[in-house]
Amino acid sequence: NPLTMCDIILLSLLLCLAISKCCFCYDAQTVHSQIHALDVFKAKISQLGELKKVGNFKMTELNSGETIQEDVAQSQGRNYVGVAIVIENYSSAVLGDPQLAISCGYQSAALSQLNDIPAGSSDLLVFHNQNYFQTRTCGSASWQVRQDGTALLLDQEEDVGVRIAVTWNVHWTCSDSTLNEVTVHLMKTKLDENGDWAFPIQNHIFSRKHQYWPSQSFPLDRTERVTSKAGLGFNVTASITSGCQAKLKLDILGNGELELKRTRSSDGGHDDEDDEDEVESKDVQYGGGEQLPMISTGGLATTMAVVYIICGFAGILVLFVVIKGYFILKNRNQRQEDADLHEEEVDKFLK
Repeated sequence: NPLTMCDIILLSLLLCLAISKCCFCYDAQTVHSQIHALDVFKAKISQLGELKKVGNFKMTELNSGETIQEDVAQSQGRNYVGVAIVIENYSSAVLGDPQLAISCGYQSAALSQLNDIPAGSSDLLVFHNQNYFQTRTCGSASWQVRQDGTALLLDQEEDVGVRIAVTWNVHWTCSDSTLNEVTVHLMKTKLDENGDWAFPIQNHIFSRKHQYWPSQSFPLDRTERVTSKAGLGFNVTASITSGCQAKLKLDILGNGELELKRTRSSDGGHDDEDDEDEVESKDVQYGGGEQLPMISTGGLATTMAVVYIICGFAGILVLFVVIKGYFILKNRNQRQEDADLHEEEVDKFLK
């Protein structure tokens, strides 16, 4: 028996449900693996103990980015939109030659001084909208990786080093359910004779790199977004909370020769495009030969994009089948009606 229109619609709906379930299961499995990798990362840095607070932390009696920003927001007013960036250096490297570019909003008068961040230390940066209505805060900051007092070189002959960059965007329409944006990057940079960035393009990092935040990060829930990059002896993870008082936490974990054994609580290219090539993300080994899983990578984002594209094409195919089936049945019914009409006319003529 030929398929009826109801049969075609039913089969199409079943196919749509099957495809949707496959996409949903793949997405859920991916998020689960990302959360597991994040838990492994947090467990690793928790073993290293408390970091020494340096730089802007010395400018206030408060000891956490959250409480410091609450104090700043209270002094600014009810239109406050800001971010407190806590940089935590869980590596044996020094983060030097700090550079900053504010694309929207303003710097905090007392808490935005750029400093070198020694191994096993943490620093704080605060940026906000100066209480201006309908004004957000966004921008980028970066540090050159140094080891044993000199820049960490990827290529001795070409003087190419490693730079860690972070970008952020806190919406002026912020709310507890509105996710803010963050990206992190490992960059290859040409160095000068002092081991600093020879051709700095800090003012262009936000416009060139932040646009990829949807594919380079994932939401843990409705209150936090996470992103990560790995390579060249580092796992770098950044998370940003929702709301008008966003907290951005940048954790830099060293591996191998750059591994931080234990923290101490006491003192004790010439072309722009060539100079900012991003290092390919991959799994890396840290001390002891244990593998630290990746949290979020460009490859993962590409895979998810392929999955959703396939789902989209499948949906278009289902729609095409439904439309095609509709016209086939319509033509079949029309031919049947014409045949019946012709038969009636023949019968009348014979009578």
